[in-house]
Amino acid sequence: MRAVHPGARLVSAFGHAPGGPTTNMARVGHWRFIYEVPPRHKSARAVQGVYIDAVLGGAIGRPHPGRGAWLDNAPVRGPRLTPARAYDQLERAGHRGHAFQFVSLGNPLHPQLKQRYIFSNRRGGCDMFSVDDIDGKVHNLRKRGTSGR
Repeated sequence: MRAVHPGARLVSAFGHAPGGPTTNMARVGHWRFIYEVPPRHKSARAVQGVYIDAVLGGAIGRPHPGRGAWLDNAPVRGPRLTPARAYDQLERAGHRGHAFQFVSLGNPLHPQLKQRYIFSNRRGGCDMFSVDDIDGKVHNLRKRGTSGR
């Protein structure tokens, strides 16, 4: 990505398990990585989004211009945890055996939310749990009154 777009910064990663919900994060093998690309010079247009699709252990696509999901996230710092380690944190918090089809990583612009992984069974959804990438804390997103941090 950076060879084509110097200065590109990762803002979101979306993965899914094509075979359906799983407890093995290695099966979350299809990923889309979304980057923000700053303008190269002062007269260039504003920051744009670019995405790359990749298959775990397989093909990595070419960069494509994109809009949307990157606008509500700051650049990802790190990440500190892999999806598998984030899932381990979820199990350590007592949520053993929960299978998920979708995993995402983002750093929301919202001041109360931290950089986090979200485990869900809805594409683009927040219907289950989040794991803070910074401190490893687990949040149940289905509990009433939970901030979803």
